[in-house]
Amino acid sequence: MKKIIPYIFCFIACMSQLHAADLIVDELKNQEVYFVNFLFSDLLGNLKEVLIPLDHVQDALENGITFDGSSVAGCSNISKSDMLLKPDINTIRIVPWLQGINKTAIMICDLYLNQHEPFTDSPRILLKNVTQEIAQHGYACNIGPELEFFILDQDNKPIDNNNYFNAETNIKRTLQNGSLIHILKAMGINVEKLHHEVSSGQHEFSIKYGDPIAIADQVTLAKYSLKSISQEYGHNVTFMPKPFANQNGSAMHIHFSLWDPIAQQNAFYDEQDTYKFSKVGKQFLAGVLHHIPSTTAIFNPTINSYKRLVPGYEAPIYVCWGTKNRSALIRLPESNEPSSVRAELRCPDVMCNPYLAFAALLKSGLDGIIHQRIEPAPAEENLYTLTKQQLTQHEIASLPASLHEALHNLQNSSFIQKLFGETLMQSFIALKNKELYAYNTHISDWERKTYL
Repeated sequence: MKKIIPYIFCFIACMSQLHAADLIVDELKNQEVYFVNFLFSDLLGNLKEVLIPLDHVQDALENGITFDGSSVAGCSNISKSDMLLKPDINTIRIVPWLQGINKTAIMICDLYLNQHEPFTDSPRILLKNVTQEIAQHGYACNIGPELEFFILDQDNKPIDNNNYFNAETNIKRTLQNGSLIHILKAMGINVEKLHHEVSSGQHEFSIKYGDPIAIADQVTLAKYSLKSISQEYGHNVTFMPKPFANQNGSAMHIHFSLWDPIAQQNAFYDEQDTYKFSKVGKQFLAGVLHHIPSTTAIFNPTINSYKRLVPGYEAPIYVCWGTKNRSALIRLPESNEPSSVRAELRCPDVMCNPYLAFAALLKSGLDGIIHQRIEPAPAEENLYTLTKQQLTQHEIASLPASLHEALHNLQNSSFIQKLFGETLMQSFIALKNKELYAYNTHISDWERKTYL
């Protein structure tokens, strides 16, 4: 929605909310938009929406949108159920696949308890607070994720048997890939590249780094867009971490760095260091590694997540860092210039709530800086070839092996309790325990085949 955003941003600082709403609605009319879809995520990252016709949009922009918080996971209870959506006009864009009389714009909303009180248990508000805290320590954050996903046919089987970086020779699939990039770009998602991944039907695209909140919004909208548009081709897109046995699962690798706005340089870069990686960067990295046992449930929030985190399938399970070592939990990718020096966390999957995941990552790193944590020695060998004794000698621990174990670590972490707050933490754990109970009481086809 290129005509709307820059025009409004030039004047928004000196405008009342009423005047801004006028401008937005007028521009939507000029572009013949008939509806605005107001979006927000629940605690688990599930997207919620309310569709409003254009003649009622101005009221929504000026006064917010009331909703029943007790019906949304992680929001208020039934005795305090009335909540408010406040649209973030920075997120406005037109949905490219809805045109004509169905032409629709979208906006992402923040959750409020009332007109003036943000809902601090909202993941998006939490991420805003963490980025503000990092700013108070003199830094700005950069986040750049890579999202892996499977494209399946109507029988939920992979659409191809290709593997990593294979050239696409099916012209329909080539056109579809181009269309996916066009759609994502039109939705304001800054796609850098799209390619086939290791497993059959598996693909990956990367989003150019930027402000954590904007990038979390882009991740949310990318998942929404891919699931929506794939149906036009008779396909399904899944972000399930491990949909097929004996194949690699899908991750959401997160590249991260800090920017020093005073020095106008990448705070992770040091010309004198062996790895060109600064002391601040190493402290940040050490903080992430220190807290990873208690944050894994946030990065890998489903039962299925832990079927991906097993040896032999490229997913990292050992808590260490390296340079080009893809078996390490964190690696330092090859960088051609100071501005691109960064670290990459490789354990998260795309089922995580990006707002919570980025908040946990950044808060962990900031804790490393505040407490001047010292990073362990880098691991450069293939960790999957090491014995348990060798791993112990190198003091390399493993990630939690199950959601149950990860939740236990989270629940007993004072760090997470302080980050989340008591209410958000209890809500997250309750939702995940409900998922565990449903799984543990379900009788699978494998069990019937094996034991019946």
